[in-house]
Amino acid sequence: MVITGLLVTTGFLGVVAPAARADSIVGTITGFNGPHGVAVNPAAMLAYVTNNANSTVSVVNLNTNTVTTSIAGVNGAYGVAVNPAGTLAYVADADYVRLSVVNLNTNTVSSNITVFDFPVGVALNPAGTVAYVGNFFNSTVSVINLNTNTITSTLTGFNNPAGIAVNPSGTLAYVGNVGNNTVSVVNLNTNTITGTLAGFNGPFGVAVNPAGTLAYVTNSNNNTVSVVNLNTNRITSTLTGFNGPSGVAINSAGTFAYVTNNGNNTVSVVALDQPAAGSAVIPAVPDKMQAVARPSMGCATLVSDTSVNWSGIAGTGWNPSWAQWANGGLGGDVCAHAWLQHEHQ
Repeated sequence: MVITGLLVTTGFLGVVAPAARADSIVGTITGFNGPHGVAVNPAAMLAYVTNNANSTVSVVNLNTNTVTTSIAGVNGAYGVAVNPAGTLAYVADADYVRLSVVNLNTNTVSSNITVFDFPVGVALNPAGTVAYVGNFFNSTVSVINLNTNTITSTLTGFNNPAGIAVNPSGTLAYVGNVGNNTVSVVNLNTNTITGTLAGFNGPFGVAVNPAGTLAYVTNSNNNTVSVVNLNTNRITSTLTGFNGPSGVAINSAGTFAYVTNNGNNTVSVVALDQPAAGSAVIPAVPDKMQAVARPSMGCATLVSDTSVNWSGIAGTGWNPSWAQWANGGLGGDVCAHAWLQHEHQ
């Protein structure tokens, strides 16, 4: 028997193969001046874009993709983050080395948090109680208690950190290092770097999708955005068509990404690939094979049938002899498991 493209064994086989993604730019928003950071309000159809060239923050109506007003009082604005309630924005004010707190009900700066070293990136934990600020000049990340607006600790080991994103569970942060073209993975329980992702080119902005399965990293030096599979920590695709991409944010539905183009004063609207019908992960079916690391080439580690719990497969529309997982149904690498029929007769 000959099976092309698969490793045939006398028992079980595992295969890893790429699956196509279809992320694409579907629109362009204009009216900015040196746009860098971007954040989406989780409680409203609004986005906030920092304009570094004129020290303002543009408020964008995402229903019409138009700028509706501007917020003044921030100097050298770079990164921006919005709290879960949609009531406050935090803007990295690099010129005055501070984090400006903006009241989004009045669109005015209400206070400032100081003692940074050219703050560029900012991200919040899911509860909105802690902020992480990248200090570009001294290559550190400041941890801020947002109940007291004070710095509680400083993380080291970065290289000109810029964009920062926190995963939906609040356990990991991803920090873009412009100085060495990497992204640091930070364990937020211990506040230590646990891994490094490579293959970027001026990684200035980072965003994680709501499922926590994919990261989008802007490459400011080659006008692209890298899509990273966070299960394998590997780049799975590269999006093109940008112009000096800097910041990136994803809406709460995970359907659109917004990328600031510092090179032409625009924001690109990117439609994100969604799972096809029937491709989502089967709920309540634990599967240890999801933890199998993707190899650089060839087949995945062979997996014994006993390591997979097949109960509950029947009735879900899946054939129990061939189950497939595709990164939470969001595309990317496909991990498949099959076994020889005679083993189960």
